[in-house]
Amino acid sequence: IIQNADGSAVTKADGSPMPKPTPMRLYAPALGSGVDAMCGTFDVEPFSGGGASACSERFLCGSLDSDFEKCMQAISCKMHVEMKSKTSPDFANMVAVFMQQMIPHHANAVNMANIVFKQVPAAKISAALEKDGMTNMLMEIVNNQNYQIHQFRNYLAGLPAEKKSEIRTKGLEVASAVTVHLSHRLWFAISLVVVGRIASIVCMSEPP
Repeated sequence: IIQNADGSAVTKADGSPMPKPTPMRLYAPALGSGVDAMCGTFDVEPFSGGGASACSERFLCGSLDSDFEKCMQAISCKMHVEMKSKTSPDFANMVAVFMQQMIPHHANAVNMANIVFKQVPAAKISAALEKDGMTNMLMEIVNNQNYQIHQFRNYLAGLPAEKKSEIRTKGLEVASAVTVHLSHRLWFAISLVVVGRIASIVCMSEPP
């Protein structure tokens, strides 16, 4: 329930009481287990090594023998799959398509930030940038992008019923399209053969 800073009840502008002055039950928080508990992520375990939705493509170079690398591989797999499978093939509503693409993209950023919180000692995060800038940046990613995900979902939920049905039933038709997300600091070069999948990832021995 919303209260004033002094603990008194919030009222309407005219001083009359709010329609629901009593506290409402909170929803049960999602509790991760297995891979998600290790990584600090949400709904990533199926995309991890050996999972039902694990990718054959490699999204990180190296041996992937650390928990940090395995977590990063899993979230990249999840984003890669969902950006292809959860997008409507009807491009008439470009705003909707943008949001469908951005939801897994934002979720990946949130998961990535949470992996850093989970796997990297707090002292190292604080020391990465002056004035604890890295910690603040990670928290901003989690809070802002989660909020934007809710905004996207609210918009998509408000689409006409027939359009939402079309998005659900036809979304998998674009699974053969290749969606490649390029960061401005990728440490590897990607070679593509346009046959519906990534052909190879050529790893660089040193960062540029």
